[in-house]
Order: sequence, then structure tokens, then C-alpha cells
Amino acid sequence: MILGDSMFKTMNGEKDRLDFHHVFQSIVALNENEVYGYEALLRPKNFDNPELHFIDAKKNNYLFELDMTSIYKASLQYQQLPNKEKLFVNICPSTIISPKFPEIMNEIIDDTTISPENTILEISEAEKKEDLDLLIERVNDLKNWGFEIALDDIGRGESTLEAIIELDPDILKFDRFFAHGIVYFQKKREYMRRIVEIFGKDKLIVLEGMETREEMQTAIDIGITHGQGYYLGRPGIL
Repeated sequence: MILGDSMFKTMNGEKDRLDFHHVFQSIVALNENEVYGYEALLRPKNFDNPELHFIDAKKNNYLFELDMTSIYKASLQYQQLPNKEKLFVNICPSTIISPKFPEIMNEIIDDTTISPENTILEISEAEKKEDLDLLIERVNDLKNWGFEIALDDIGRGESTLEAIIELDPDILKFDRFFAHGIVYFQKKREYMRRIVEIFGKDKLIVLEGMETREEMQTAIDIGITHGQGYYLGRPGIL
């Protein structure tokens, strides 16, 4: 496996840092009550939670390897999906702008049955956008390849509207913060309604973290079309 060999060479033999698997959580079209896709959620073997894994990757300079290995492994597991729903995979801005990114991404496409048209790359809105001009260029390249782009964690960053306008993603994903208490907190509903009114006509909008029927119904009333959370489906192995 060319990809695996190239990845592990950069790790100085410390393969255990890339020892993880994925669970998959459904993303549901709310009005149709149909599964639209699955997000691949990384579950590390040697860290208590994924956040600690990514902190260690940044500290020890293997975030690129972690990201790309995650996409590769998720793509292999995706092949098991019988109906080939959309696959959502997370990727950091620093990975996208890496000089190695185009070559490794092509390797993943060649080495798996992954289809860019069925794959959505999630970029966190809350993360610092290093070298924004290059990031925008790479995002446009990915779109030309056929990938869709999702902007994740909407509402957690300092400049949501700017990020949406600059990156022009196909999908917006509200952070789970907005699902919790959505029934009772008017300001959360107003904020989401504003985003839906501005961008909802040409972008798919997802609310993460739905845990009750009331949260789902309130989201539908606001204009949210897709949802993710325990109420709609818990993460699991394909």
C-alpha cells in the first residue's frame, strides 16, 4: 500500500500514534426522514478522546499524517456502505494547504473506490485559517475534482459570515451548541434563522447534536433541512 508506507515513514516508526478506527453517525434529511450520509468520527486507541489525539498530533507535528490516514481508513470502510450515501470526513485547513496534500489525496482516490462526488470534506469554522489565499485556491481545486466542502462548527469561530463567503462551502454545519436549548433560547433560533435566510437557498444546512424530538421540530421550523445527533442515530460501526 503506497499510501500507508509513505505515511509511516514520516512517523519515525511510531505507528501507534496512527492506531485508531472510525465510527459512523448518520446525517438525516429531516423532512424526508431519510439518511443523507454518514460522518466518519475518529476513535483513537491510545488517547482518551479524539481531541487529545489531535492536540498531540499538532504538538508532535504529525497532524497531516493523522488527517490523511483518517481519510484513507474512512474511505476503505465507506466501501462497505450498501447504498453509497455521502461520506463526511474531517480535514484541517493546515492539511489542505500542505504541499503534500494533492499527491496523497490522489493516492487515496486511486487506492480506494472513493468517489469525489460522494465525499464531503469538513473544514472546521472554528480553526484558524492559515494562509487563507492558498486555502481558498485548494478548496476550489477540490470542488473541481468533484468534492463537496462542508464548513463545520458554524457559530464557534469569530467570523462565521466571512468564512462562509470566502470559502463558499456547499454545506454548513451548525455546532451542537445550537441544538442544546434551541427550544428555549430565542437568540439561538434567531442566529440560525439569519444564516438560513442568507444562505439556505443554495447551501445544505445541518444542525449537529439533536437529542430530542422537540429540538428536531424546532430546527425544522427554523428552516434547517438536515440533522445529526443521538435522536437521529448514534455513532456505530458499519
